[in-house]
Amino acid sequence: MSARRAPWLLGTPLIDTRPRPFLRYTRAAMPGLLAAYPWMENHIDARSTRTIAWLRWLGFVIHEAKPYGALGRPFHKFSIGAPVV
Repeated sequence: MSARRAPWLLGTPLIDTRPRPFLRYTRAAMPGLLAAYPWMENHIDARSTRTIAWLRWLGFVIHEAKPYGALGRPFHKFSIGAPVV
């Protein structure tokens, strides 16, 4: 069985200065990531609308927001792929 991986990205304001190369690179990287890690999921703060749109654009499924974490704020689980049995 395949282990679940939790993708995480720390951004920088420089992404906003050249968004197209960032978008092209991240989309081009997805097939390689999925080949290495066919099941990825994590959680994203529901207020992070730009990031949610980017994740959806990359092919992630955005699940319904639910309370999560110590403060119980609304977070979406996001996922792509499926466990390999």
